[in-house]
Amino acid sequence: MRDIFLDAGAKLSAYYEQAYGRPLTDELLIMLSVSGFDAPGMSIKGGAVKGQMSYRFDGKAALIDHPRYREVLKRLVAHELAHLWQMNLVRGGWGGDDP
Repeated sequence: MRDIFLDAGAKLSAYYEQAYGRPLTDELLIMLSVSGFDAPGMSIKGGAVKGQMSYRFDGKAALIDHPRYREVLKRLVAHELAHLWQMNLVRGGWGGDDP
């Protein structure tokens, strides 16, 4: 799970930096917590704020390595990074020396 988040975060950050011509103003920090292994299925809670993405995964399915789950995790990273980049653009405008 960690590798999926790190890989998706790096690739998506590089994409946004190239697309908007500027870096993210805050260093990206991704925090994960996995618990509740006695429960069936998977529950995901979390969000993004000022360069930080935090998630809590509950349930047995959080431990399964399956292509479908990997795709869900990648989309989750993309969704939360979009929020971070939206704030990045609102706070600093487009391009220039001061993102």
